[in-house]
Amino acid sequence: MLSGLSRSSSRLLIWRPQRVSRTPPLLTPRLVKPHSTRAKGREKNLGMAAPMAGLNIETKPEEYEELLEEKVCRVQELFAESGVSIPAVQRFRSEKEHFRTRAEFRVWHEGESSYYAMYDPEDRKKIVKIDGFPMGSKRINELMPLLLREVRAEPVLTKRLFQANFLTTLSGDDLVTLIYHTKLGDEWKEAIQ
Repeated sequence: MLSGLSRSSSRLLIWRPQRVSRTPPLLTPRLVKPHSTRAKGREKNLGMAAPMAGLNIETKPEEYEELLEEKVCRVQELFAESGVSIPAVQRFRSEKEHFRTRAEFRVWHEGESSYYAMYDPEDRKKIVKIDGFPMGSKRINELMPLLLREVRAEPVLTKRLFQANFLTTLSGDDLVTLIYHTKLGDEWKEAIQ
């Protein structure tokens, strides 16, 4: 089912996906409806985050130069405030979008559905559904929906799936790690074949 799989422990799945030729369109993160979840016998009530409350994963390519200059000025101010003299700052510009080569997302389960989520940094009890990650490399954005599709196809693969970590390189290699909060048994091993 998932090609290129290797298991390095009973709680960890590493997926080395095959290359795909097209990049899916990036979607805007959506908010998660309020719901409850039980974790090891205790109940947590997780409410809906305000529109992108403290979580900002959007890029602003049109403001890149201004934001870069603000960052350079702030760094220079911090050094000056501490009495440290620094040479002229060199700027090494990154891509304006798709500049991060790694990302990690919580995998959230709601009924039969599973999706990527991140916690709102201003209120850790609120989560935000993530459909795309414009800061992430194009390859991360290709892999995100592919992985969910493959995992959703086998219910045993979603059971207690806690987190998905994506790591890509500039040379085109990628690694996806799935973290489970349970011991993986024979049923899981059969589904993964």
